[in-house]
Amino acid sequence: MTAALAEVAVSIRGAVLNALRAQAQPVVDIHEQLRLTLGPELTDEHYADAYAQMLVGGLMLVHAANSLPGVPSSVVCKLIESEHLCRKILGSSSSLMDDKFVVNPRKSAICIPDFLPQDLVVSVLQTLQRGADKNSIGTIGDDLFICFAGHYESFLAQYDSVARKRRGVYYTPQPVVSFIVRSVDEIVRSRFSLEDGLADVSRWEDVVRRRPADGGGDTQTDQEPFIRVLDPAAGTGVFLLTVIDLIHETCLSKWRQRGLTDAESTARWNQYVSQTLLTRIAGYEVMLASAAIANSLIRLKLAQTNFHDAESVPCIVHVHNPLAGPNESDICGIPQDDIGVASASTRVVESDDQLSDRELARTTVVLGNPPFSGISSNKGAWIDGLLKGVLPDGQQVTSYYHVDGQQLVERKHWLQDDYVKFFRYAQWRIEESGCGVVGFVTNHGYVENPTFRGMRQCLMHTFTDLYVIDLHGSRKKHERTPSGKPDKNIFAIEQGVAVGIFSRQPDGEPSETIGHADLWGQEGDKFCELDRNTALSLASDKIKPVLPNFFFYPHDDRFRAEYERGFPLSEIMPFHSTAIVTARDRFVIDIYKENLMGRMARFRDKKIDDAEIRTQYFTRTRSTQYPAGDTRGWKLHAARQRAAQDLDWENRLQRCQYRPFDERWIFWADWMIDWPREDVSRQLLNIQNVALIARRQMLRSHVCNYFWITGLIPVDGIIRSDNRGSESVFPLYVCSTENGKQQSLRANFTDHFIRAVCRSVGWRWLPSGSGDLRTTIGPEDALHYCYAMFFAESYRRRYADLLRTDFPRVFLSSHASLMRRLCQLGQRLSSMHRLQQITVDSKHFQLIGDDENVQVRRGYPRHTGQHVHVSESHYFNNVSVSIWNYRVGAHQVCRKWLQNRRGQVLSDADIIRYRTILAAIAGTIELAIKIDDAISEHGGWPDAFDGGSI
Repeated sequence: MTAALAEVAVSIRGAVLNALRAQAQPVVDIHEQLRLTLGPELTDEHYADAYAQMLVGGLMLVHAANSLPGVPSSVVCKLIESEHLCRKILGSSSSLMDDKFVVNPRKSAICIPDFLPQDLVVSVLQTLQRGADKNSIGTIGDDLFICFAGHYESFLAQYDSVARKRRGVYYTPQPVVSFIVRSVDEIVRSRFSLEDGLADVSRWEDVVRRRPADGGGDTQTDQEPFIRVLDPAAGTGVFLLTVIDLIHETCLSKWRQRGLTDAESTARWNQYVSQTLLTRIAGYEVMLASAAIANSLIRLKLAQTNFHDAESVPCIVHVHNPLAGPNESDICGIPQDDIGVASASTRVVESDDQLSDRELARTTVVLGNPPFSGISSNKGAWIDGLLKGVLPDGQQVTSYYHVDGQQLVERKHWLQDDYVKFFRYAQWRIEESGCGVVGFVTNHGYVENPTFRGMRQCLMHTFTDLYVIDLHGSRKKHERTPSGKPDKNIFAIEQGVAVGIFSRQPDGEPSETIGHADLWGQEGDKFCELDRNTALSLASDKIKPVLPNFFFYPHDDRFRAEYERGFPLSEIMPFHSTAIVTARDRFVIDIYKENLMGRMARFRDKKIDDAEIRTQYFTRTRSTQYPAGDTRGWKLHAARQRAAQDLDWENRLQRCQYRPFDERWIFWADWMIDWPREDVSRQLLNIQNVALIARRQMLRSHVCNYFWITGLIPVDGIIRSDNRGSESVFPLYVCSTENGKQQSLRANFTDHFIRAVCRSVGWRWLPSGSGDLRTTIGPEDALHYCYAMFFAESYRRRYADLLRTDFPRVFLSSHASLMRRLCQLGQRLSSMHRLQQITVDSKHFQLIGDDENVQVRRGYPRHTGQHVHVSESHYFNNVSVSIWNYRVGAHQVCRKWLQNRRGQVLSDADIIRYRTILAAIAGTIELAIKIDDAISEHGGWPDAFDGGSI
């Protein structure tokens, strides 16, 4: 149903645009009136978009609300009138067609003007009726508010999926909303001694007076209400609706306990709403239609609670962008009977009955679901300064970009994500008030990402109680439960999510510990846990975030002092870079040279037009700003012209390391690759060299196996398939050039490390190659030593939490025999992983099958018993479970190599290659055991490594 409504809404949007361009009345006058309120940023497209959403959304709401129990249709009619969405309950299409209304944001009507084709509105009504017949929206009773929000979000997703993704708009499941609201309510009761929680009517002087005389903190003693709730990204109002439900239940329960009759309780409730509730809840929303829907739902909710004057309730949710700042985008001066629109262009005199941003500075509860938008469009000076610790007036505040007064050194981070900005905004609100509670469900990146350490320290500085419930479910990280089962997200998004509940008491000290919980598994299991608990009961594990990263999850720091004595790989091999990123792997990389050659021949053929090339090879688009295939820095037409002029194009095909044991062909030209990383890639082009591959960050849910070695150009993704930082490439030798000519190679090791190596065992350093490992040691030996250490299971387990947050560290041993042994084992590993010097026994890993046509069939490969089946009639034998399951980084290599060749007929060379890979994995497993045995024989960790430190 929502898909059909979305299709009609697109047509309505087009009709409104056409009317605007034709200067049709009254649409132009309406648009100009809204521009006076919203400012010049309300373009024709924005207005048409808002109109279409409000009309369709309003009709959806009327249709659903008509069956709302406990609310007379006359009341629903008045409620809808007051929100300007529809003039009357629409029993049929004819009743609508008989009325000719005009949309006016300052009057109580929305209408279907003459400029709008009536068949479009009829189509909406017919679609809604069909949905009711199928019970897809129909009679939804007490769940109206939950169901409608879900239906409306689904409609928006299909109406404009690109805008929805850009704005990060995703409907919050009710168990999450309820969990946050109940948790905040419990904290208000327990931490602030307000027995009625969010329903409490205490004022500031009451709360402050309860504190010890020497308690310090905020000393506000005025008569303003203490509890004021704000949802700064309200959407359709699900959080505020749940707050109203909880407050209503609290009040009724209290009054019943005091012996009040139902009639007396209703009278009390009406008094409470008009005198208390309506002044203590508010919301902001940047989307005009969503704000209008939210206000209608709030009025319906109040009517359902027997509030008698629901149709006169002023706007609770205002159209406003809080990240614009209190000065640039003040909400003051908007009459309460208006739609609640505010912008920087609004210049009016503040009056007593108007909602001001200065009043909301004393907000004590901020909750909601901020946008999931990694690439923020909120780039104003105010919020940027707030993040970085300086406001426009020069006021110094806490910064997300500093840790212990030192600025972050990373160039790449996600601190400009919208959810981070809303966190900082909410924190600022509480800082301005002096105390309060924040309850958000957001991206969970801030829990463990190292570049968010400043944000975490900043939150701990402000709040006295912090609770983090990590709901995981990241598809980008390929998260799995601790038992290895799939972990599902509660949202239909790729990022994992977390609930954060943070409170600050007026007399509280900055927190040193936080409450933490992990929820893994299926969506329903997570909802059940949230339904049964609050943040205080669920996040019962206490952890102490500490320097340097202040992680908001259990982190094993027992061996930090020991670990930090090692040499960081990034410091001993200073020349390194992230791996190349083509941005178009499917086109410029191929398993088979002839396939890639054929594609490039067509690409450079001027007789074939661009449209045909796009249709054949570039069906995906990264952004609606560009044609399919194009990016900000790469345009297909220009690249084709360059390719057509390249007479040496056939010689640009080079071998690359695509995945572990998976070498492919790449068309190597900087004008076909977005990030060629030329400084490091040229160290592996036409030079006998190798490079170590490692990561700075690893996933908390994965083992620390992100290491590899190659003699080819490595492509990003070689050992990872997540968004937790790229791989880094560390060449063994660095070749300098002068005037375009290659100069001599030098080892990529610092003098400090070289001296430490020689000092630890008393050997002499050779400038290149390998030494005899008795009196001399060379760069290749040093690299092999590091590589062997990284493949020690004892190393990976002992330092797991530390390896996941920084480049690996190298420990030196004064035991010459251990140094020698690790160099030798590392050399064998290096050769094995480059598929060199491997002999496959004729009896092992044989391909069994009579048919010569060996094709990897659909649904294969599969491992059963000791066999790897590529089809129903062919398999490789004697493949153990440990070999089949062996992973390098994120990749299960035995499966992936065949999976990437599904549908292909394996050549004799392919079959030999796969058998060699199986033998290499078997050998790797054996060598890893020998590495651990050698370390154990010399005293184990850390005693075996006493040969010097940083």
